[in-house]
Amino acid sequence: MKVLYIEPIVGISGDMLLSGFLSLGMDRDYLHRELRKISPIDFKIKVEDVITNGVKTKRTKFKFKKEDIVRGLKDIKKLVLESKLDDLVKKNTIMVFEKLAEVESRIHGVSLEDIHFHELGAIDTLLDIAGFFISLKYFQIDKVYYSKIPIGKGFINSAHGKMPVPAYATLELLKGNKVFGIPVEKENITPTAISLITTVGTQSDFPDMEIENVGYSSGHFIFKEFANMLRMTIGRIDNDLNDLMNDEVYVCEFQIDDMNPEVIGYFYERAFDIGAIDVYMTPIYMKKNRPGVLITVLFREGEFKKIVDLIFSETSTIGFRIRKEKRVVIFREVKLIDTKYGKIKVKESFYNGKKHIKPEFESLKNIAKKRKIPLREIYELVIKEIDK
Repeated sequence: MKVLYIEPIVGISGDMLLSGFLSLGMDRDYLHRELRKISPIDFKIKVEDVITNGVKTKRTKFKFKKEDIVRGLKDIKKLVLESKLDDLVKKNTIMVFEKLAEVESRIHGVSLEDIHFHELGAIDTLLDIAGFFISLKYFQIDKVYYSKIPIGKGFINSAHGKMPVPAYATLELLKGNKVFGIPVEKENITPTAISLITTVGTQSDFPDMEIENVGYSSGHFIFKEFANMLRMTIGRIDNDLNDLMNDEVYVCEFQIDDMNPEVIGYFYERAFDIGAIDVYMTPIYMKKNRPGVLITVLFREGEFKKIVDLIFSETSTIGFRIRKEKRVVIFREVKLIDTKYGKIKVKESFYNGKKHIKPEFESLKNIAKKRKIPLREIYELVIKEIDK
């Protein structure tokens, strides 16, 4: 499995991440060609070699005519969806902007539709985010890891006035992550970079790996006594259980013996709607030999309050157990493939160099209904088509 390890030595930003990929050997012309597919305006990429604290690093800057436009989430999505970028790059770019919008919505107390990104809606931020996923595709990275995050102090100017370092959105995005303070009075980490690494990466010590390449990038600010640098390492790791145990989830459990089954079914639907990873029910016998069910909900830390509110509003329980667990998860991605029955959504998973493809149930169901073919029959036909 090919992995990327990201280490903010002092700082991390969107342009520093792109500079790191260029230092690792990504072709600048390739990056420019891909990013032109999404940018509504013409731009140039300026890349220079800079010596930072005795280390040769890359530094990147986008050059374009400044816009007088403030974009919202809908505007960003339109730009991304109408571009000719790879579908997975589009999906991940939108996912990061949705995460940023949700955080901004929570902080400022406004709806997602009314969120305006201000600094985050600028074209260079769009290029930084899309460029990150273009770069992962270029190097064929299977898994991203990142180290503990250094946090500066002081204040910065923004569209909302003076705000503390780290910015409100940045600190919100860092929930559940390990950080440490450094005596730098400047914004050394940006919400763009933190949203990227926390969306697709896992915080970890340096993983056991066979190192293939190391790249260094530097930011545009110069800090006294500190090197404003980022180190990025590409390597390969074996797919053993320690490598695969790369995901952490919360598990919530509670027993029910006095609810209408239809209401339980409604709870299932609502739980998935608000972000539960999985919900399942186990038949049990409770005290006085009463039959009941054990309801288990898997979710991530960010959904904790929503899950708690849902449990107490939609079920009869007055308490539940909760624990944090590791999951063994192999790399997978969802793709659309062409078959003689039309486009079908499939899930590709990879383990020990072998690929497994499984059609998504909803796609098969829609085709079976449309063509009036038994679902079992269409499943077997599509599997044969995929094998070809």
